[in-house]
Amino acid sequence: MKQKDIKWDQQVRFRLIEIIAQWEGRLTTKHLCEAFRIGRQQASRDINKYISLTDREQLVLDRTIKGYKPADDFKPFFTQGTAHEYLTMLHQQHNNDETFEFFSWGEAQSTVLSVPDRVVSPKIVRGLIAAARANLRVDIDYVSLSTPEIRGRIIAPHSLVYDGIRWHIRAYCEERKEYLDFVLSRFRSEPDLMDRLAQR
Repeated sequence: MKQKDIKWDQQVRFRLIEIIAQWEGRLTTKHLCEAFRIGRQQASRDINKYISLTDREQLVLDRTIKGYKPADDFKPFFTQGTAHEYLTMLHQQHNNDETFEFFSWGEAQSTVLSVPDRVVSPKIVRGLIAAARANLRVDIDYVSLSTPEIRGRIIAPHSLVYDGIRWHIRAYCEERKEYLDFVLSRFRSEPDLMDRLAQR
């Protein structure tokens, strides 16, 4: 079955499946139920249909996380697989924006110039989000403008921040003893999750 043969509303659900699986590392029927106000059975059918459309196993059911995780060789079909897609989705959710790609402005001329997409590994984003949710510290390599060589940092991620151009993770830096914004594209290693951050 070709992508053009799949109904638009199901393609939108497949896009969410890919984005959540790739960037959060855990997909459940609850993600679809809450995003699209559909029942658990419909959500389960969508996930199973998505799995059946590919000629290889894209999602793996992992009972230890009570959901699906992306296969090691996961390759998106309905999305581009960029961090920008995931982070934009978070931004839209925060602002309660609804966007429809098929919406037309008629004859109005408009152009949106995008900043070049910076490469960010899904494993880095997953680790930082997991640490922020569990209030954990992480050991991670980072390249800053002031120090261009790769250096290890111990940080406690707090939240994702978008400044209109780049995505950052706001985190407590143990070296500087203050909260700083770290550019996501400057991380150079998968975060090693450590213990919980002491209350400040």
